[in-house]
Amino acid sequence: LVQLVSTSAMVDGNGLTNIAEYADGLGPEKRLVVPVNRDGSLGTPTDLVARARAAGLLVHVWTVRIDKEFLPAGYGGQPEAEFEQLRSLAVDGVFTDFPDVAAKVYGVGISISRSAELNDLPCASSASVWVTPPPTLPCRTKFSAPIAGSS
Repeated sequence: LVQLVSTSAMVDGNGLTNIAEYADGLGPEKRLVVPVNRDGSLGTPTDLVARARAAGLLVHVWTVRIDKEFLPAGYGGQPEAEFEQLRSLAVDGVFTDFPDVAAKVYGVGISISRSAELNDLPCASSASVWVTPPPTLPCRTKFSAPIAGSS
């Protein structure tokens, strides 16, 4: 399980320790790792990746896009630079709408399988790409109630 977070309040104080009690990974909005200033320049990367790792969590940021309107000016119009910076900051993976670009930057093959139900969704081209080989994770068994519709 990856806990998505969108504000620093969710990971301050005991936040990461609390998340580590039920999740294998942290999914921070990418600006919690690399802040962007009002002028589009990049701020100093935060220590969130190191703190999450210290809490025993993988880090899988979201959502890396290459569209001009979403790419901060600090990357100089080079979308690959954002993927490269996240790799240099030791994130384990990224959620992206452009898995081909991520795979090219990270030098990994990509395999996306979808069920028939997903083929009709507008976001069916989104993917999760591991920067490093995905780890083998233990199955979490914190929940005792079955998911509706499962047996």
